[in-house]
Amino acid sequence: MKSHDKDQDRAPIETARQSARERAPLGLAAQFLAKPRANAWQHSISAFLAKLPFLPPRRRAKFAYSAAKRDFDALAARLLDISANGVSESGAAVDFDGFRGRSRRGVLGAEWHKAFVAALQDTGRDIYPEITVSLVTYNSEKWLDGFFASLLAQAYPLDKINLIVVDNGSTDGTLDALASWLDGNKARFASADLVRQSNVGFGMGHDVALRQSTDAYVLVTNVDLVLPQDALTTLVRAAEADREDVASWEMRQSPYEHPKYYDPVTLETSWSSHACILIRRSAYIDVGGYEERIFMYGEDVELSYRFRGAGYVTRYVPQAAVTHFVDFEDAGERPSQFAGSVAANVLLRHRYGDAATVADGMQNLSNLVATTQNAQRCAALETAQTQIAKDAGHFASTKLPTVPAHFPFNGFDYDVTRQGHAVVLDNAEIVDPPLVSVITRTHGPNTRLLEEALLSVGHQTYSNIEHIIVEDRTDYAEATVKRAQYLARPSLRYLKSGGAGRSAAGNAGLAAATGTYALFLDNDDLLFADHIEILVRSLLNTANAPAAYALSWEVPTFYDQGGNYREAAPVSKLGQSRKFSAKALQKQNFLPIQSVLFKRELFNRFGGFDEDIDFLEDWNLWYRYAQAGDFLHVAKTTSMYRVPGDQVFRAARESGMEDARAQVRRANEKVASEGQPHK
Repeated sequence: MKSHDKDQDRAPIETARQSARERAPLGLAAQFLAKPRANAWQHSISAFLAKLPFLPPRRRAKFAYSAAKRDFDALAARLLDISANGVSESGAAVDFDGFRGRSRRGVLGAEWHKAFVAALQDTGRDIYPEITVSLVTYNSEKWLDGFFASLLAQAYPLDKINLIVVDNGSTDGTLDALASWLDGNKARFASADLVRQSNVGFGMGHDVALRQSTDAYVLVTNVDLVLPQDALTTLVRAAEADREDVASWEMRQSPYEHPKYYDPVTLETSWSSHACILIRRSAYIDVGGYEERIFMYGEDVELSYRFRGAGYVTRYVPQAAVTHFVDFEDAGERPSQFAGSVAANVLLRHRYGDAATVADGMQNLSNLVATTQNAQRCAALETAQTQIAKDAGHFASTKLPTVPAHFPFNGFDYDVTRQGHAVVLDNAEIVDPPLVSVITRTHGPNTRLLEEALLSVGHQTYSNIEHIIVEDRTDYAEATVKRAQYLARPSLRYLKSGGAGRSAAGNAGLAAATGTYALFLDNDDLLFADHIEILVRSLLNTANAPAAYALSWEVPTFYDQGGNYREAAPVSKLGQSRKFSAKALQKQNFLPIQSVLFKRELFNRFGGFDEDIDFLEDWNLWYRYAQAGDFLHVAKTTSMYRVPGDQVFRAARESGMEDARAQVRRANEKVASEGQPHK
């Protein structure tokens, strides 16, 4: 029997563990943070299996890598350490004010933004320039009837639409169906053309239409979706109101919204999905169009990065939604999608990343190859490796950015992603939508964060909102609220609290509120555009529930003396993913204040904040309101709250919270022992 060198066995295990910890992506898009509870479980199991001595070293190394990349505490500590030292994932210095902070400046009150908001709120002027609709088909016969029916039903005048259908060599009945439909409907459009060609891929198929068009805007769309009646009207109106440096306007997909991050303050996004997107044709021609060496999967990210690398902005328009038929269970094209996505990610790193970013991508690929066992995926990875070897030089030397921009890479993803991609979005109109009162407490001279909170409410997809700003003991916010009046939907009010402290200010807001539902949004927190809509729908569908809450991001934030800030990558807290339990809430608060939408009648029944509690006052409020019944849980990230990023300040703040926690637990125990507390 051969002698067995245990140190030699441990070498690949330690290498895998160290590789995972050093190279694991820092943002939420990483798989170890996308599903906190599932990955915490997988971390424990993988760590256990990595220690089993009878498993081969290669298998133990695989488990060690799997465990290390899900080591939540170690990765969170590394993230804060990197953020505190002002360096990026690749080690490059980061400007203290940060990419997102700069883009948010000057939005509130800008003339373009006033016109843009009016367009989204359906109060802008109707304008109908001629536009082109570009449709690429490939064996798409089953989708044609639904798509064309929705196109014919558009409120946008059909005689202002130039339709170009590019067929990429279909072999089913697609061409016959297209020819028949065009014969019967061509005269209804400004023009309608069918281009037949071999299969050159998704992007290059649309490239034909984009170059053939002479219109200012081209709608690039999939065929496996349907457009709501006002889709084109809303999108074009928004584009006409927007700034000249905006290159594209992406529509929200339903029933499953794409989980990628977008800025709720500016609605800017680092990259756009091209399932259905309006493109400014002049910007497309300016940057050179779709990348011809990406056949499918990743061409939308590449063009988005190229837009932004040329100084353009890419916008997300969640108020314009399409129904996109996505089947998560259909594995028919998954191997080709897997290969295309992996290859595109590594190739884009060669064009938009530095040497460390490229090295990260190649190491990610190496780790994936080493740990993949599924035969189809192994074959797909061979295809990806071949493409990368052939095209890496082309991507590294052509179409490079000409202006500084933020090009995120996050493992085989790109920007950070929100949890809840499979949560269903309902596009059905809410008849007589109930009024929602959003209450924002503010204090002090730095109103910059208040401006951002106001904008995130103004961008909500839900339309019936009164926003009440309550200033606590200072006199700085009234002018900001006056500048923001154009965001009112239907009302935006300023109040001065007559009491002393946060709890009194919150109660003043609740007393002034008139909505059926209420929500607290502190001035340093933000809502994604669907936050109120998705919670209102949940409560309307479950009449007896007193409140509903969704997942939130915690965002470590670093401030300087001038009020500027830099945000670190967001983190999902494990506790938020648990099933609601009033018993658990009595001992621990897992509900960030802005995450909860509640029936305002609870204020009349149970009262407001306990004004003797200065900190963690919302925890006690939620526990008292939970006496009315369990809160509904929506497993989607729809808001974000800031916490101090500076670790010294954070540690000092945390130590000071112990007394506050003890006070709230005593108050909660009193509620539990006395039963339901009435006002």
